[in-house]
Amino acid sequence: MKSTTGYPKLLLAPRHRMFPKLKPTTNTTVANQYWGRYVNNNFAVISRSVVDTQYRGVGVSYRMINLVSRMHDRPIIEIQSSMSKYNPFAMKAGFQFIRPERPKSYESALRVFQRHFRSDPGDNEAIVKELFAMSESRRRRALRDLVADYHKNSSLAKAGRNRGTTIQDIADSLVDEASIVKLLKDIHNLSFTSPLYGVYRNPDFGRQLPDTLPLLAFDKQPLNKPLEIALPA
Repeated sequence: MKSTTGYPKLLLAPRHRMFPKLKPTTNTTVANQYWGRYVNNNFAVISRSVVDTQYRGVGVSYRMINLVSRMHDRPIIEIQSSMSKYNPFAMKAGFQFIRPERPKSYESALRVFQRHFRSDPGDNEAIVKELFAMSESRRRRALRDLVADYHKNSSLAKAGRNRGTTIQDIADSLVDEASIVKLLKDIHNLSFTSPLYGVYRNPDFGRQLPDTLPLLAFDKQPLNKPLEIALPA
């Protein structure tokens, strides 16, 4: 199995619902830098977790995710997982989730897609095929409306290094097929997906754990208690 951790997204709506005091209230350079440092210094994210097929179903995944979270040098570990709707591996690892909400931009984006496409808006692959089968003028109209709606609803499109970005700036960046596909993927993630968001409060934060741990170290203590292992002097 392989688990990868990384730095968290600075703007994340489900985090703001779970930790409402972390939601930024201003959009100045100083405020963004202070707030960004706080998020980076206190949060990490399980960005990827893969288990070989021969080891699935035996409890490897949630044990490994829990131990990786404990070994991290951040007090709060995040996970965003659509699979957790169907497989409670992250819950078994000790992550606590909030109820997912339909994206606020869902209705707005749906109207734009229904205006220009016959395909299901949730089927990103079909949307891409339909878009590139359009005439040039029709494709430009569709992209213009998609960009306008995305700019209106996306905080990421207007914050941080994107602060001051206009609708025209985004439209001008659509120079090839890859950039258009990326825009459609960003719109899909913003408006039509709702992965579960959960956090694990690391009970071993501040301890110097060994570089390697046996998988069964997971079973020796409750999820919210420090690992019961002998640490080097």
